[in-house]
Amino acid sequence: LRTSSGKTKITLFDLAIRHTLIDHGAIYFNDHPHNIEADLRDLKMRAAYDTETHAYDGTVGYRDGHLRYGMHRVVPYSLEASYSVMPGAFKLKRAAVEIGRSKLLLSGEVKDYANPVIHANYEATIDTAQALELTNNSSMASSGVLQTSGTIRYHRKPKHGFLDSFQVDGDATS
Repeated sequence: LRTSSGKTKITLFDLAIRHTLIDHGAIYFNDHPHNIEADLRDLKMRAAYDTETHAYDGTVGYRDGHLRYGMHRVVPYSLEASYSVMPGAFKLKRAAVEIGRSKLLLSGEVKDYANPVIHANYEATIDTAQALELTNNSSMASSGVLQTSGTIRYHRKPKHGFLDSFQVDGDATS
């Protein structure tokens, strides 16, 4: 893009990101740092503004991602997600995460950013042996598949704690 002065102007949307690496990063939880490293391959992002709905619609995805959080093992995974962002709401149309033989599907919506109301649906297939291996938990021997699905709701209740405002309903089978 050229500006009126003839200079080239590059925006984030003009860039193509093929590989992203976070090395020696940290996530702060309860004011304590927790190390994180992420390596993402074939990162694809798209976002477009719709003037009629005043919303940004987009997708993000990558394959062969590698994540290390704290002292846990490297976790290879992939992500595909589509979303809409509006002035008063965020809608996750669909997110699919695959970690080895385990899968998570998620969709949902956040309304009213100042006083959030969240509603989400989830479906998960969890390889229990893999989950124990990834969390370095050798205290239990387990094999099999856990399948679960349900809904998550959140609306902050005055004078109640964060967790008191959550409602989770679902089913699980193994």
